[in-house]
Order: sequence, then structure tokens, then C-alpha cells
Amino acid sequence: MDKPLARPKLVELYHELKNFTEKELRLQREAHQTLLALPESERVARGKCVPKMTFVGVQQDGLLRLEGRENLSEFREMDRVIIHQGNPLSEIAELEWYRDGQTAKGEEFIELRPSSPKVTADLREGITYTLDAAFFDLAWFYKQTFKELGETERGRERILPLLSEEAPRDEIDLERYDQSMENAEAEGYDNSQQEAIAEGVSAEWCCLIQGPPGTGKTRVLANIVKQRVQRGERILVTALTHRAIHEALRKIREAMPGFENIVKIGRPVHAPDLPIPQYESFAESPLKDEAGAYVIGATPFVARGQRLAGVDFDCVVMDEASQMTLPLAIMAMLSAEVYIIVGDPKQLPPVLQSVPASEAENFSVFRALEKNRERVMLTYTYRLNAQIAAWSGDRFYCSALQAAPAVAERRLSLSRKAFASPRIGRVLDPQQSLVWINTNAPRTRHYSMEEATAVRDLVQALWQHGVEPAKIGVVTPFRRQARVIRSLLRKPEGVESDLFTKLVVDTVERMQGQERDVILVSTAASDPGFLRHLRDFLYLPARLNVAVTRARTKVILLASKDFLPRLDGEDFAENEDFSHWRSLREASRIVEL
Repeated sequence: MDKPLARPKLVELYHELKNFTEKELRLQREAHQTLLALPESERVARGKCVPKMTFVGVQQDGLLRLEGRENLSEFREMDRVIIHQGNPLSEIAELEWYRDGQTAKGEEFIELRPSSPKVTADLREGITYTLDAAFFDLAWFYKQTFKELGETERGRERILPLLSEEAPRDEIDLERYDQSMENAEAEGYDNSQQEAIAEGVSAEWCCLIQGPPGTGKTRVLANIVKQRVQRGERILVTALTHRAIHEALRKIREAMPGFENIVKIGRPVHAPDLPIPQYESFAESPLKDEAGAYVIGATPFVARGQRLAGVDFDCVVMDEASQMTLPLAIMAMLSAEVYIIVGDPKQLPPVLQSVPASEAENFSVFRALEKNRERVMLTYTYRLNAQIAAWSGDRFYCSALQAAPAVAERRLSLSRKAFASPRIGRVLDPQQSLVWINTNAPRTRHYSMEEATAVRDLVQALWQHGVEPAKIGVVTPFRRQARVIRSLLRKPEGVESDLFTKLVVDTVERMQGQERDVILVSTAASDPGFLRHLRDFLYLPARLNVAVTRARTKVILLASKDFLPRLDGEDFAENEDFSHWRSLREASRIVEL
């Protein structure tokens, strides 16, 4: 570093962060090499490979389209994949995942964005290919980040001190705080939201906001941005995923319908419902000549890359901060002097190679800042009814989370039509918001036909009793189970074939941030050895919290009797994580399948 850090504790913190990042990058590289060395069936089972996809040609928009019978992968937009003919070490090209879906005939399709015209020339129509996860080397981004963190005044005097135990309390502009509070009250925000908005608008260094499920954290974020824009500030809105950035930008657009200086910078993502223009770089956007306030959405990598090179902001607003590691967050924080950090450490944590999933939440930027900063917590949920909020609030939020009066007594609305069976009636009873169904399929792993069939029957019963498919969500840990359920729902007997296309069947990771009236959770797995192997993934308390709290009125969870181990003295059974699952079972109505 050209300008060394003067304080020993900051030097120590700097090197701790740098060493952690280098170790994580090394393990990521090694994990990718190990992955590609696995048999194809194992890579498919892990959601990192799509075999037997036929190249059908180049689309009018330049995308490469492949079709096949199955896509059980976890790939999503902007992920990088390699394409080959059976040997991942002999890749033909590296591509970018653009979108996926199902054809009219029920087959899977994938559309990929080529990195150059040469890629198209190397592929042949009618030939079958395999897609595997590519390794995206992030070393340059992190090297640049730590260089700036150590050499710039912003890194040495703003960011590192903020993360240290010596960080002084942030001073706020009291006049601005009071005015912001009055504005938020006039717009109908509740007391905790008013406090969070006022803290965010008046903060001159850092504000930390915890937003449990349904508490309106993105709406609060948007109001903070609006008030800061009104005084002429330039705002960077960032998050780990494009989905989270898009949702924040949508809310900001709603809060400022007449304000046009809002764009997203980066490679354009398939997002038909995003009311914000996307540009490859700041230089290509209309804001390059803008002298006043504006809002830009971008990932942290874009913030440190060439697309936003030289662009400075007054404030960084970071959403879903509990999923973002501290080094990744610093990439974005180097763009401004003030940081509004919004997240919930009781929802999904960062994904790390060097740390067990059960400890990953402690390595997020939210947790790092929470050690030295006071946080503001939003306390009223406008999504969960009283029964669901009581369970989540008791288990994860020290009973501080409450259902807002307007939704506390909300129940699933069903027609008076008789149920096909007493069991279906017990499951769908509107007065019982939490239901646990015991299933019986032995030794299942990535999918359970018994649970998939039960989900189909429940979805059809809900529809027959007046619940629109768009108000139903199905959550499962495994893409294979999701596919089986979707295939059963594709052409249900006596129902229009496309009726259930608006029903979401997906993993917890894809469902975070969404909500439905009814959520069905299919755990699918029952094989004891398999459950033991995946216990850190399957039983993570945050994953359960996210799954349950997608529901407004009702949660129906299906699990084998072997899913929760018996209390027989084994370490596996005594794991503290199981207490959350057992508490949910105790709070639920138990129904035998």
C-alpha cells in the first residue's frame, strides 16, 4: 500500500479481510475443479450440470437456444456455463445463462448469450451438448477492491474504521431526522418504519435496518432514496442478486413516478417487468451528462469494474445485505461516503466455501456492522397473519415481530363447496394456518412421488375452492422435486392445461422476496443417510424461516416421518437446528397422508 494504515487494529482488520478473501477464492477454485471431476450423474444431482440438450439454433435476438427433456440445475440469469460434448475439460465455449423455461410440448428450453460470434460457428444444430458450471474468476475485482481499501482516504478513514471496534457512534442531523420522521408519518408509515426512514435519511455515515418478512423493508428503502434524491444526492442501489436490485428499483420508481433519472448499469438481464432502462455502461446511459440527482442500480462487481469507472455517489443503499459477504459489500461501499444497509440475518446467509452453512450468517456485512452499530428493526409484518407471525417472531425475532392489525386475523378464503375427503378438509381448514402432513415414502432423496402427488391434489383442491393458482407457491429444496411437481400440474385432469402456469414451484433461494396466500413446502427427502449428509443445507433455520414466511394465510408442510430424527442420543438428532423444525411441528395441526 502506498499510504500505509496508521492504526494497528485497522491494519490487522485489513489483513484479516484480505486473507479471508484469498482463502475463499482459492477454495472456490478448488471446489470447481473437484466438481468437474465428478461423474455427470453426480454433477446433475448437485444442480450444476444439464446434460442432453440439443442445439436448435440462433434466435433473432442472437441468443443460442437448446432444448431437452430435463433441466434440474440451479443455474439462473447471468450465471456462466461451459458447453461441451461430454468432457467438461474439453469445453467448446463459455456462455452466459439468459433464461430458461418450458416449450408448448413440455420440454425444457435454455437460452444462452454468446461471448463472441465465433461461439455460434462452433455449435451445430441437431447436436446434443452438455452444460456445466463455469468458473468465474473474481480475483481481479477483489484485488482492485483491497488496493482501493488500503490506499484511498475513503477506505482508510471511512470504511475500515466503520468495521472496527473503535468506530465512534454515527452523528445524525437532528433537524433532518425530525423532518424525515414527519414526512414518513404523513405518508402512513408505521412507527418502526418512520424511525428507520428517519435514520436512513439523516445518517451521515452508516444506518443499519433489519427488515423481517413482510415488514416493508424495500418500501422503506425506496422512501429513504426518495428523500435523499430530493435534496440532490446521487444514489447507488446494490444487492447480491439482480432480482433484489430489480425489486428495489421497482419500489423506487413507485415512490418517485415522475423522476426519470433511474437506470440499471451492467449486462442487460431478461426482466420484462422491470420499468427501468438497462445500459451496458454509465457512458452509454443518458445520465453521463446529468448534473443533478440520479439513482443507479448495479451489482458490486459492476461498481468496481469498467462499466461504472470513475463514477462517484453520495450514498450506497444495499439491500439483502445479510446475503452479502463483507469483502463483496466493500466493493460497493468504496463508491460513496454514506451507507444504508438493509437486510435480515434471520433469512438466507452468504454462500461460502470456507465456512459451514450454520456459521455463514456471521460473515455477512450486516453481522459485521451489527457488532459495532445499533440497528433499527421493523416490527410490524403486513404479510403474515397472527398465527404465522407468532411462530416466526418467537423463534427468530425474540417475539418482537407482530402481525399488523389489518392482517392479523386474515385467513384463507375458500368457497363453501364440500371437500373431496375429510383429510383434505382438515388440511385446508382456514382456521388453522400451520399444517404439517406426515408422509410415508421410504428412503427418498431428491424427489418423492408421494409428496408430489399430494401437492398436486392440494393445489387442485385449492383451485376448486376458489384460490387462484397465482396465489399459491410451492417450495422444495430440490430442482428434481420441483420438476416432478410441475409435470403433474401441467395437464391435470379436467383442468385447462395452462391454468397452473402462474403457480410458482421453486427452491427457497428463488422464493426469497416473494409472497403468496398459500405456501406448500415439500421436503421430499426421507433417506436417513442422505438427510445426514445434507443436514447443514436442509435443516438450516434461516431456510425454514424463509420458506414459512412467504405465506400470507397458510403454510402446509409435507415431510416424511423420518425427516426429523428421533431424540435417541445421536449428535445428528441433538443438533440445535432441529429445534426450529420441531417447534413448527408442535405449532401445526398434524395430518397423516
